[in-house]
Amino acid sequence: MSYARHLPVLMYHHVSDKPGQITLSPCTFRAQMKWLAESGWKTVTAAEVEAFYHGARLPRKSVMLTFDGGWLDNWLQVFPVLQEFNLHAHLFLVTSLISDGPVRIPAGEPVYSHDECQMLVKQGRADEV
Repeated sequence: MSYARHLPVLMYHHVSDKPGQITLSPCTFRAQMKWLAESGWKTVTAAEVEAFYHGARLPRKSVMLTFDGGWLDNWLQVFPVLQEFNLHAHLFLVTSLISDGPVRIPAGEPVYSHDECQMLVKQGRADEV
């Protein structure tokens, strides 16, 4: 087996049908994730990244997916696609926005309960939160 010498990082912010400078459409995002999965790329967990930086080996086709901001669309648009292709990602929250006014949920978007959000933990994917 060939091992990775470096770990490429694919950084995302928003995945939404509403265009923006740092926004990718759900269709394009799904196509990218499908390509990664079908091309044999392995997305790494937080534990695997830590081990890699301490000398552990990763398969040559390893990649880290990150989402900066912790926006609601990361849950609504991204999580189902990651789940579909059994991929892992890292969410980085802007903690200064926690408790900074009301929750900003776009009109018409479903609201998830605490129990539904804990589904990640029950599925063994807590390191992605």
